[in-house]
Amino acid sequence: MGAERRKFLRATQPFDAHCRLREVGSLWMSVAVLNLSASGVRFRNELPFDLGAEMELKFQPTGFSKPL
Repeated sequence: MGAERRKFLRATQPFDAHCRLREVGSLWMSVAVLNLSASGVRFRNELPFDLGAEMELKFQPTGFSKPL
């Protein structure tokens, strides 16, 4: 096995979030975030997205009064 090549550490504690495509009229949907880092996020959802689709992700970490 090779050395880890990732630039940023990943948070690997799963949590629930919401996402939507960044286009007019797009609806928020629930997703399961599998890991998160400064350079990206991996989540599981029900619908496929096109490669390169721009998305918004919204979640509320424990102890925060408002979603990020």
